[in-house]
Amino acid sequence: MSEPESGAAAGRPHPHAHPAYTPRPGRFVWHDLVTREAEVAQPFYEELFGWVVTPLDMGTTIYRALTVNGKSVGGIVQEPNLPEGVPSHWVCYVLVEDLDACVARGTEAGGAVLVPPHPIPGKGRFAMVKDPVGAVLALLELDAVEEVPADWHTRSGSFCWDELHSSDVERATAWSGATLGWEWNPHDMGPMGTYWLVMEDGKDHAGAMNLPAGVEAPSAWMPYVAVDDVDGFHARALELGGSCWVPPADIPGVGRFAVLADPTGGTFAIHRASKDAC
Repeated sequence: MSEPESGAAAGRPHPHAHPAYTPRPGRFVWHDLVTREAEVAQPFYEELFGWVVTPLDMGTTIYRALTVNGKSVGGIVQEPNLPEGVPSHWVCYVLVEDLDACVARGTEAGGAVLVPPHPIPGKGRFAMVKDPVGAVLALLELDAVEEVPADWHTRSGSFCWDELHSSDVERATAWSGATLGWEWNPHDMGPMGTYWLVMEDGKDHAGAMNLPAGVEAPSAWMPYVAVDDVDGFHARALELGGSCWVPPADIPGVGRFAVLADPTGGTFAIHRASKDAC
């Protein structure tokens, strides 16, 4: 029996009865917010989702480690030297079994290496790569993979989905398929266009879509956070200084979602699965 998954704009959560599972290679397991204003972002997320933030002295910077529902899930990275025009952004990490081989496949498939394999003392190694369309993805090789409670992805405040917005989704999905072994399947969403799902054992765990016509934005991955009340969390985010990209909306048979930005510009989505999607 495979682990539970959570769908977002076109996915579906798949909670099961077993108490825990260990994420397999190819799954998103970590998320970092890179921002010039970590001191502004931290209280926003603490207040909105109840995330626990622990400052860690990394020598040249302070890494604000995130604990969500009792699990280490990522951090907030203070980066004062972000290039001009590059806003705060979330970096999504995919677990891989062999980092060097994965980076090599990504390069051979037309991607670029932004950060070569680099050690994380006591944890493993990571690298950052860019697909041929420009979306950045982090790859993570861990010494030990932490178990996850079966219902973790459905708990309010937990990361539950990752979605690629691309200017050429067919080229981007072909690259990630070659690099990570992902099997992508297109689904006709009517007026919303085609939505692509990463499938494994008949279940989905990430999605991709083309940027809307006329939208001039870089290709990028965006994380979703599970909530129990999309409208309530949307309103609270605005009260805390966030902004709205997509107001709360229903997707029949899937759930309700909204797309927001924190006060520093970091974009994320919130999602509540409908009962018939479970």
